[in-house]
Amino acid sequence: SGGTVTTDGGVPVTSRGVCWSTTPNPVATGNHTSDGSGTGVFTSSITGLSPNTLYHIRAYATNANSTYYGNDLTFTTLCSILTLPFTEGFATTSVPNCWTRTDNQGNGQVWVIGVMYGQTPVPAMTGNYAYLNSDGFGSGNSQNSDLITPTLNLSGYTSVTLAFNPYFKSYTGSSGTV
Repeated sequence: SGGTVTTDGGVPVTSRGVCWSTTPNPVATGNHTSDGSGTGVFTSSITGLSPNTLYHIRAYATNANSTYYGNDLTFTTLCSILTLPFTEGFATTSVPNCWTRTDNQGNGQVWVIGVMYGQTPVPAMTGNYAYLNSDGFGSGNSQNSDLITPTLNLSGYTSVTLAFNPYFKSYTGSSGTV
């Protein structure tokens, strides 16, 4: 990150940098860099950020009169790359952090996290799980939705076994691909 101090208002700039937070309009008394003094362009390096987190950031410049701030901007950090073994237990009914749910048809028929009710036979699974319930979307519709895990670091492995508990209820003429 960084910024440009365009004027000092007649009083020398004694410090400049960027400040950041997970809430809007961060201030230089919180997380901040110190990137010299005076006017002109400066570059900042920020470390210690959490993965998959929305941050607010803005430049600041301080002189004897006050501290002045640039516009509040936002960015989201990338997800961590996970190492094996990796297990997702779907502890909540939200899509897990760093997972991606995509509706390839644009009709709102996507993977859900939770417990599927109203099925006969009832799926023999306990707790929350990921499911795509075509019955819940009505007859005559088709679904094309992806549920993608975070990136997995598979370096050092010559083979990997993926394990999951499938439940597929089908009707004549229906099909599914995992």
